Amino acid sequence: MPYDKTPRILIADGKVVARRLYTKLLQQFFPDDLDIMECESGIKAVILCDRKEIDCALVSYNLPDFNAVEFLSRLRERLGTHAFVSVLIIAETEEDEKGAIEAMKLGAFDFLVKGKFSRLSLAQSVKNAVENARLRSELAQSQQRILDTAHRAGMAEIANGVLHNIGNNLNSLNIALDSLQDTAENTRLSGLQRANQLLADMSDLLSQHPKGSGLIQYYQGLEEAFQRENEVILAEVAKVREKINHIRNDVSEQTRYANAELFLEDLDLNTVVKEVINLQQGRLEEGGIEVRTNCNKLPRCKVVRIKLLQILNNLIKNSIESLGDNDVGDRTLIIGTRPDEDEQYAITVTDNGPGISEDNFDKIFHYGYTTKENANGTGLHMAANAAGEMGGRITAANTQDRGCTFTLVMPFVAATPGPS
Repeated sequence: MPYDKTPRILIADGKVVARRLYTKLLQQFFPDDLDIMECESGIKAVILCDRKEIDCALVSYNLPDFNAVEFLSRLRERLGTHAFVSVLIIAETEEDEKGAIEAMKLGAFDFLVKGKFSRLSLAQSVKNAVENARLRSELAQSQQRILDTAHRAGMAEIANGVLHNIGNNLNSLNIALDSLQDTAENTRLSGLQRANQLLADMSDLLSQHPKGSGLIQYYQGLEEAFQRENEVILAEVAKVREKINHIRNDVSEQTRYANAELFLEDLDLNTVVKEVINLQQGRLEEGGIEVRTNCNKLPRCKVVRIKLLQILNNLIKNSIESLGDNDVGDRTLIIGTRPDEDEQYAITVTDNGPGISEDNFDKIFHYGYTTKENANGTGLHMAANAAGEMGGRITAANTQDRGCTFTLVMPFVAATPGPS
């Protein structure tokens, strides 16, 4: 489970035996990756969810003080819009099962019926619940960052880029699910079934051996176990795919609102360059990088400021990462501005890193392409898209001695004349 921190699971059940059993089952499936807490009442569970940042609460439908529906109600009252706990309900009776279905309408993630679920299905449900909680939390944080940036900038254009990136990641996740489903549907289970049929046909011969009948039973049990696990995997794939489709619909709806008209501001480009350098100052100092500017005097012009900041931040970030591979003594970054032909201007970002191999020049602006570990390959792609949306372009070229220069060329739009 590849998370930044260990997932925290809360098990709430009035019976200590049940709590210990669920803890043991989950520890067997995730021996090193879960922080499990236990409590015996609903009110303690609500308090722990508030104080301990619980990712998944595994809750018995009937708690000593109230049932799971009341638990959900109190949880929402206490946490409000910050309730990112995914609640899994354990039902025991048919009446509990009906109540659990009602609880799902109030926000429960899923429910399991005692005696009808396996260790694998419990672990898979917990894993999905944790992923759901993390995804909702990250989306909420992203939305808040988007809103803050949009308010400060007076527009919501940055939201479109983030939502576009989320959509691309959802596409990648769907591809992974397709691969998982294909693997599950094309296992060697059919071969095992044919082998078991052959063993059954040879039962008379095998029965002459003292362990022959036991061998047949063993392989038949193995076949049944594989069949059940296969069905669980396919069912979980279907559930995750359904949730992805819900998120995709939300992203599409938000994208409509984010596609606002571009807001042009009257700016001094050299001031914007200084602002970007200040934003990256911490990373530049950490990397021991000397920054020089080569800025020519330019008249004020109309610019979509938030997009220009996005482009320059990505170009400088790329150069900082490249300079991390610099095996020579000094690490230098030069940022310049100059007028360009045909009423355009250019901003250049030059580093003395190892440069770009010839094989990669036609790929560096493609979505997802990267040569760095732990990178997602979206920065240069987003920068190129943002430049294109403003009528400009980005090019890259290796310098004569060492390193690379990225050049942003944009059409010059004169600033609005001030009052005379």
